[in-house]
Amino acid sequence: MPSTRHTYELLNRLEQVLHRGTAEITDWELRLWYGQERIGVTVWRDIYERWMELHPDPAAEASVLTAGTGHGYIFIRGDGLVTNKTHWVELRDRARLSASDRARLAEEAHAELTGGINAALESGAGM
Repeated sequence: MPSTRHTYELLNRLEQVLHRGTAEITDWELRLWYGQERIGVTVWRDIYERWMELHPDPAAEASVLTAGTGHGYIFIRGDGLVTNKTHWVELRDRARLSASDRARLAEEAHAELTGGINAALESGAGM
């Protein structure tokens, strides 16, 4: 997994997708961040899991489409978009996660989100 410094950069790019709708990550960045020569399913699973943690409604399977550019990848927020998988590929498809794995990740992210909200309310921060 990426070092702390690189984790922040990855999360920054995913937040760009969430709020701006698009971001680019180059091949060399992914190889540097993950310390791997080949960008394989392990990298895509980690990116997908981090995306699910960031999404404001983790219970909803938020769509992120990716396309190779020859030197990296373009990520776009694809809510409501459909792809024929010729050029644009769902992030969850690159991660090769089963439906049950995706549901488990969504439940974990939702529990983390609601747990933080409940803790804030109990501490009086919501007042």
